[in-house]
Amino acid sequence: TETRSLTFEGRCWKFGDDIDTDIIIPTQHLNYETMDEIKTHAFEPLRPDLAAKLREGDLIVAGSNFGCGSSREQAAEVLVANGVHCVIAKSFARIFFRNAINNGILLLECQDLADHVKEGDIIQVDLDNQKITADGKTYAIPAIPENLYHIIMDGGLVKSIMKKVEKGLLGGRKMGHTLAEKIIMKHIGGKDVKPGDLVVVEPDCVVVHDIYTAFLRDKMKKMGLTKVWNTDKIVIMHDHLMPACLEGDPRSLEAG
Repeated sequence: TETRSLTFEGRCWKFGDDIDTDIIIPTQHLNYETMDEIKTHAFEPLRPDLAAKLREGDLIVAGSNFGCGSSREQAAEVLVANGVHCVIAKSFARIFFRNAINNGILLLECQDLADHVKEGDIIQVDLDNQKITADGKTYAIPAIPENLYHIIMDGGLVKSIMKKVEKGLLGGRKMGHTLAEKIIMKHIGGKDVKPGDLVVVEPDCVVVHDIYTAFLRDKMKKMGLTKVWNTDKIVIMHDHLMPACLEGDPRSLEAG
């Protein structure tokens, strides 16, 4: 299967809603030395036998919110390592969407495909005509923004940038402040900042997700702290403990 073509096809592996990044690649397997070791554990909490079955050109079809949870980039990298260069879902988690694009993965939103396709079906993707064909049925897909299209076709953001550098398209331009630097400068009275500077900033809010909330509470108690500095500025995000639902598989709730 040619994943860099405007038209290609691949075998379907099907998932449900809310497949989080802890399902795609669990945290405990991220410290291995090579991606060849990491990739064998893809989808292990939900489908421990799947990684061994994936082959180059396979496609993943899923429901809503694919890639929710931790922002780890390895969730996208492990898909590429297992030969998956295209995921079709009803919707994607925002950070995973960007990580996947940056790793050269084609993400397509389609509301109806997951409700009708069967695992093992051969899915044909026609980007030029904005359609997907599976089991004799055709499904419409939106056009891919040109800037994202070029990143994907180049094999990811780094490769795309290197390609532009080699062509001399990025040379000689001085980079301005990053968004993070601009936010920090705003909160310290407009003073200039650069990488390596030490600054003291009072945050607008502090965000912590559900996995670390209890851990931080225990640490604060051990430090002798009895309360947080401002309860109105604490936001707890529930993402890691969101159940990943695969129809007919009760392990999905346990894995979530």
